[in-house]
Amino acid sequence: MERPEASDKAIELTRELARKLAREVAARGVAEVDILTGIAFALHDLATDSLGCPVAAFEWQRTAVDVVERAHMDGRYAKP
Repeated sequence: MERPEASDKAIELTRELARKLAREVAARGVAEVDILTGIAFALHDLATDSLGCPVAAFEWQRTAVDVVERAHMDGRYAKP
């Protein structure tokens, strides 16, 4: 599935900001596993706010992970 270039730019901006936030939290002495867990909960919070239902948010998260995995397997996943 092709995404518009604007969507790709928005995704990259969001990824960049999330990585920056993770570095800032790590600088405060928080363990990486706790940062990752916090980001996972935040993702669910945002999806729930957007979709209006926690169950729908879980389904969206599963789909999002599938999309990332597919991109990785197809060689389209770019980790900076």
